[in-house]
Amino acid sequence: MQIVVGVYSPNPEDATSLYRGWGPYGHLARRGLIRVVWLRPEDFNRWNIFQEISVVVFQRPTSAASFRMIEMVKNYGCRVVVDYDDDYFNIPDHNKTYLEYKSADAKCSIIQCISSADIVTVSTQAISESINSSGLYNVVVIPNAIEPHWFGPLSIQPKVNDFSWRGLDSHAEDLREYKSVFLSLGKQYPNSVFDFFGYFPFFIARDLKNTCRTYKGPLFNYFTELSKSDSKVGLVPLEDTKFNRAKSNIAALELIMSGHVVVATNLPEFKDLPIITCTKEGFSASVEKAFSNYNKLQLEAYNYVTTFLTLDVVNQKRIEIIRELASKGRI
Repeated sequence: MQIVVGVYSPNPEDATSLYRGWGPYGHLARRGLIRVVWLRPEDFNRWNIFQEISVVVFQRPTSAASFRMIEMVKNYGCRVVVDYDDDYFNIPDHNKTYLEYKSADAKCSIIQCISSADIVTVSTQAISESINSSGLYNVVVIPNAIEPHWFGPLSIQPKVNDFSWRGLDSHAEDLREYKSVFLSLGKQYPNSVFDFFGYFPFFIARDLKNTCRTYKGPLFNYFTELSKSDSKVGLVPLEDTKFNRAKSNIAALELIMSGHVVVATNLPEFKDLPIITCTKEGFSASVEKAFSNYNKLQLEAYNYVTTFLTLDVVNQKRIEIIRELASKGRI
């Protein structure tokens, strides 16, 4: 008999849900390993919905309302998994969510959510250490993973010495920190084009002499457009902060799967990926290395991700957790 799993994501259509919520649990459902009930906020007052559900997964529960939902499903008898893809205890003051999470009450709500879960899943070891510094919680690291068909086959079209960056406005400060790097690369490669997928950093583009292009649109169209890019190098510049040291590797995964060689700030999230990491001062030399060894580095990174970081591989850990919790029976 299939295990029935309830999944709740605060925003089912955002990228985090694709990597941590509806994406991975939809994959398990398609494989016939579980049956999923996709939950909405209004469902939590309806006890009848939860009578066949064994485990409820909450993606990034951070509020008092989230905690009340967790308490309700526990009262219905369900086991609980909570999942995080960011370190909510160390959000920098320039992040747009800082005010939402800086208060003691907000941090208390997150701790309550964590404390009430049977298992906490996170995307990086650094998030695990931030959550579980006391050693009180059952925290399991499950890295982000992709489905290759999101991006289609690796493009064989000729690539040129252009640059791609992808991300949202939450990375504005990272880009400000690295503005001088972008301008330096622009001077070094005056014929190169800079493609910005998502947020468009006007404060960089207005000072670059190079052509700058931007794309904004639905998530899967974004994957398609990123894969169509003819640029060789994907840039992932990040401030060296505690928050960024806990971030996951989504940016690198998307750039690798769309045929880029990634040059990124040397942070823990990238240590196992076959990409080029460097200090802020080392970006220029690293880009030169990426251009000159593009074919080898591109294929090496692509093969690594499609071998070790697909949902078929990584979701083995998720199904183990679901089966373990279901075997304990209802609360």
